[in-house]
Amino acid sequence: MLSPIRSPWPPPPSPRSRRT
Repeated sequence: MLSPIRSPWPPPPSPRSRRT
């Protein structure tokens, strides 16, 4: 039951991706 891919919502955006 501890699966990030099985989460009801998508994972948060990476900090690196936010810093374009």
